[in-house]
This record gives sequence, structure tokens and C-alpha cells, in this order.
Amino acid sequence: MDLPRGDDEYLAFLLVANWSLHTGRRLREAPPEELTEGELMEFWSDPTWETAPTLGHSP
Repeated sequence: MDLPRGDDEYLAFLLVANWSLHTGRRLREAPPEELTEGELMEFWSDPTWETAPTLGHSP
């Protein structure tokens, strides 16, 4: 594993590590630019939401 080289990389590392610990999910080992949109959506989605929250009242 490469260590972060700058402030932005370090912040990204901390956010990913924290979310991984919280959800148990892992990103595949690849440079960020090689991760697909689907991989990122799956990784960052909140596992406690079964459906997307809505505004307003239920019918």
C-alpha cells in the first residue's frame, strides 16, 4: 500500500479508511481514476438506507 503524498491524498485515505471500518466494505486496489462509477456508488452508499430518503409525506 502506498502512503498518501499530500494533504488531499491523506484526507481521501482517512475518509476511505473510516468508511471501510464503518461499513465493512473495501475498494479494490487500483488508482482512484481506474475505479468505475458503479464501484464508487456501491462503496459510498449508506447501508442503513434500504430505499432513498424522500421529502414530504408518504401517501
